[in-house]
Amino acid sequence: MKNRQALILLAIVVTALIATGVFMLWQFSRIIPEDTTRSALVPQTATNTVAYAPPERVETQTPAETGGNDLTPQFASTTVTMAFQKDGRIWQRYKNAAAGIEISYPSDAEQDVEKYRGVDLGTTAGQEERNFWLGLGKEDTEPCTTDPNESAQHTREKIAFNGIDYCLDTRSEGGMSQIYTTFTYVPKRNTSIAISFLIHGVADPSLWGDCTEDPAIAHKNGWQTEACKKYLISDEDTAVFNEVLKTVKLFPPSRAAQAQSLIVTKILKGTDKYYDYSSEYPVIEGYGNEDMVRTFDDKMSYDAATSVAAFKDYYSDPGADFSQDPGRGFMDETYSTVPFDQILNVIFTGEEYSGGAHPMTVYRTYVFDFNVGEFLTLTDLFKPRSDYLGLISNYSINALDKLGVGDADWIKSGAAADDKNFQFFSLQQDGLHIIFPPYQVASYAEGPQEVIIPFAVLRGTIQDKYLPRSDS
Repeated sequence: MKNRQALILLAIVVTALIATGVFMLWQFSRIIPEDTTRSALVPQTATNTVAYAPPERVETQTPAETGGNDLTPQFASTTVTMAFQKDGRIWQRYKNAAAGIEISYPSDAEQDVEKYRGVDLGTTAGQEERNFWLGLGKEDTEPCTTDPNESAQHTREKIAFNGIDYCLDTRSEGGMSQIYTTFTYVPKRNTSIAISFLIHGVADPSLWGDCTEDPAIAHKNGWQTEACKKYLISDEDTAVFNEVLKTVKLFPPSRAAQAQSLIVTKILKGTDKYYDYSSEYPVIEGYGNEDMVRTFDDKMSYDAATSVAAFKDYYSDPGADFSQDPGRGFMDETYSTVPFDQILNVIFTGEEYSGGAHPMTVYRTYVFDFNVGEFLTLTDLFKPRSDYLGLISNYSINALDKLGVGDADWIKSGAAADDKNFQFFSLQQDGLHIIFPPYQVASYAEGPQEVIIPFAVLRGTIQDKYLPRSDS
């Protein structure tokens, strides 16, 4: 009898210890351990005041390879558009906000201007190939003078062309009847840009020994010996190079675009008995200003963890039976980035489902100013004491009325002059973007709505520093 009582008492003690352990683990899962490698972020709203455990797994998504070589990194903020037609050829305009250059070139097909010998400029009268490409991101630190120890096949000199000062690096190489002459123009204003042109020809090797000077040098000095004529580069041969150089425009590089090119995607990912979740967010790796990067990265990682934790909190009631829900719960968040001048916009979109008729579309938007290293509120964009809310509200109501979504009262309420109605915004090249989630101004079936307010409307109300530059 005593043994039986002892066994019962022992079972009760063990059960109590297990229950206590389970309860403590559950409570521990609701607390974020202090991260000593990051500065603390103060929650901005009451919904952010509860600290949560980071999700079970954090993955890093490596940026996809985009081609090019180690001297020509592929910046994300590039555009290539048709510029004009000349002499029967299509000229394309290349613009790189991160590098601070715009240049046009003749090209009849999609070609990679940032790849070695990337653009075919056609052959010369002597059937020599001509190519053009850009080298970006590697500083030219050499003095712009010819090294006396170098051979005649390599020279460096200062020149001015079309109002831009360059260091012109000219070099020729030959072998196996092949001759390559490269002209590389490095702007004095930005020595991390290299504009390169190449002429590649085939010549009679028996003549090369008689032409003792580099063909580019011979051309400059007017040498017209019969032996050298095979190798001479004429003004006609290089005319297309000059036409390309005439289109060069240099402007201050966008720090936001540079940072965008260094973004790495982190993923918070996990699964449970009743749900799955995945939340992607950006961090910047390799950007020079560590304090600025820390401010950006901390906010992105903290808000992603908080968003996941808020979703998980619905399932945290140990007494609830979620097996009766009509479907398995899920959360899926992704993001996009849009640079504009010195601003980087981060736009999160996602879906969450935790029971009900359909998933909910969710948004988060951020506007980060690389001039000051801070996230901007909507108020920050506008001049003090201006009626910016009235302007945004009136324009949005009129635009939504024209779309024919929702009804008049719904739109007037959801787009009224109140900050909370315009919390999802971004500042882009074409103006101020406002996102209205489902149910704010229209039904779920009609989907989210977006209004773009042009800078022509904002001018006079928005701060001048946030207007687009002429070279943006």
